[in-house]
Amino acid sequence: MIRLGVLGSTRGTDLVPILDAIQKGELNASVEIIISNNKGSLILEKAKKYNIDHFFIDHRSRAREDFDKEISDRLKEKEVDLVLLIGFMRVLSKGFVSDWEGEIINVHPSLLPRHAGGMNENVHQQVLDAKDKETGCTIHLVTAKVDAGPILVQKRCAVEAEDTVSSLKNKVQKLEGEAFIEAIRGWKKMNKKIMPKTALLSVSDKSGLVSFGKFLKKKKIKIVATGGTAKALKDAGVPSVSVSSITGFPEIFDGRVKSIHPKVVGGILGQRDIHKKEAKANKIEWVDLVVCNLYPFEAVAKNPKTSLEEKVENIDVGGPTMIRSAAKNNKWVSVVVDPKDYKNIQKSISGGGIDEKDRLRLAGKAFDHCASYDRAISTELEEAALHLRYGENPHQKAFVLKEKHRSFGLPQAKQIQGKKMSYNNFLDGEAALLCLYEFKGPSCVIVKHGSPSGLGFGKTPKAAFLNALKVDPLSAFGGVVAMNKKCDLSVAKELNKVFFEIIVAPSFDSGALSLFSKKKNLRVLSLEKYKPKKSFGKEIAGGWVIQETDLSKISVSNLKTVTKKPPTKAQLSTLVLAWKTVKHVKSNAIVVAHNKKIITISGGQTSRVDAVKYALTKTKVPVGAVLASDAFFPFRDSVDLMAKYKIKSIIQPGGSIKDKEVIGACDKHGISMVFTGTRVFKH
Repeated sequence: MIRLGVLGSTRGTDLVPILDAIQKGELNASVEIIISNNKGSLILEKAKKYNIDHFFIDHRSRAREDFDKEISDRLKEKEVDLVLLIGFMRVLSKGFVSDWEGEIINVHPSLLPRHAGGMNENVHQQVLDAKDKETGCTIHLVTAKVDAGPILVQKRCAVEAEDTVSSLKNKVQKLEGEAFIEAIRGWKKMNKKIMPKTALLSVSDKSGLVSFGKFLKKKKIKIVATGGTAKALKDAGVPSVSVSSITGFPEIFDGRVKSIHPKVVGGILGQRDIHKKEAKANKIEWVDLVVCNLYPFEAVAKNPKTSLEEKVENIDVGGPTMIRSAAKNNKWVSVVVDPKDYKNIQKSISGGGIDEKDRLRLAGKAFDHCASYDRAISTELEEAALHLRYGENPHQKAFVLKEKHRSFGLPQAKQIQGKKMSYNNFLDGEAALLCLYEFKGPSCVIVKHGSPSGLGFGKTPKAAFLNALKVDPLSAFGGVVAMNKKCDLSVAKELNKVFFEIIVAPSFDSGALSLFSKKKNLRVLSLEKYKPKKSFGKEIAGGWVIQETDLSKISVSNLKTVTKKPPTKAQLSTLVLAWKTVKHVKSNAIVVAHNKKIITISGGQTSRVDAVKYALTKTKVPVGAVLASDAFFPFRDSVDLMAKYKIKSIIQPGGSIKDKEVIGACDKHGISMVFTGTRVFKH
């Protein structure tokens, strides 16, 4: 509900439709007070009729500032949210407008900016003299410059040839009440600026603090500060109020407990339009600006001489609470975590307040500040942070963060034997498991450099592995093997003939483990269940790029035959198998399959035709094989090449401007082709 205060000097005609709308439940507001500077004004009579608190405040023989201060005090006593000027025949002082900036609206009897500065009947005469074809009314925010504030609502009506000043006045006045009601409804949704009245400062990084504190002092913004921050300000001659004086409780436990208190956190988190009465009852003052950055945990932790106890002592608790509270309540509160933002904040305050977009931007930066801080702590202290031997190259440091809650991936696997996992091991292992996730029967994936080099299926794990190895025995050397069934001794004997970095399976029998134990460096991991993440991302300079994991599925019924010749039933099932494989291969990806077996895999080429050429020449392709492509063919040259190797069916997304040309080439060579309508390009 919006609590309204009304200032008026005359009849208050526009007040009646507002009160009627409130009584009918059409406007979620209440008129708390009516103030007039005219003792005999009819608006005071209306206040009596509707049983509204009202006051006459005489402006004669008084300084404007004193008069305005009394009005402002009355409005604040009633906890008014929005001030309506309804025929108020006084220009408000700059101080009053500044104090209530964004919270005063006025009506003007024309379509601003036309005829700005005019009053009453004079405006209507100006409309007639200018021979305007339309007129109306404008509800706008009041600023120091008359009739120049942001426009909230405009209502229009035609100016007829027979209109007079009197008729125009009647037309426009009928629109004003309706316009006021719309403006009151919409005011709450506005991008309002907020001028801080109280700032809470608690910073570890004190660069720029003193000059910023002096600015706040100059702007008469109350400063509340914690220990070291208060001392730094005091030494520079900038007074502040201690947090203890606000809470009525001393800083205790060597400063460990100081700011986590209802009078601090409540002052930040409270919603000004809902919790006013509760805050007043509990003597909680609103905090509009929180300036806070955290203990220098990272800097302390980097020092090799720092003890665990010292690291723990540099974990901030109260700071993140204040920052997160302010960031969450950015509708009302601005939060600053970076001294580099001080200048922009000063500029905003000098310009009338901090707007909604800036508050939201600062909130995002604050959450990122806390997230980075927490990540640094977990990396340093948590068991979940596993330091790796090195990154992609020996000179790069790396670690893996292990998620604990309902996570089923390689970090949760049990390492039975072998060297510590490396950065590349985790990435290759993930690629293998994600590909393996596509298949239900006994399956095996061999991954090299983040892309499958072999994929096989069979009635037994041994058969699946041997079929995977046949795809590319050369590339398998030094690869990662993932299986979706128990690794027994029979398959272990075959695995043992080739050098692999990792073997991961749901479980291993004792014979297999006994055999593997002879290769001390071989990493053997058991992972009973794998569940892919719904999204993944990479951190880049300035942020993150994040996307959904490609968990798309296709079936024979989803495929669209686009050639004259349709694929056979056997070809369709092999095409689907090839498609499930190609989506996990680095682009440009080509997979050749035959009789439900993967024959060859090609990825990482820079052109589609080169990828096709490599796939068809790296091994002997059986006559009648099928081919899958992760993206469309931009030209027919790939199809012409496939025809030479007796490819009989193709699966691809489609969507090229050359689709007709490619389809025509297939028809010419007697090749069937289906479109999936989905691209599975993988960088």
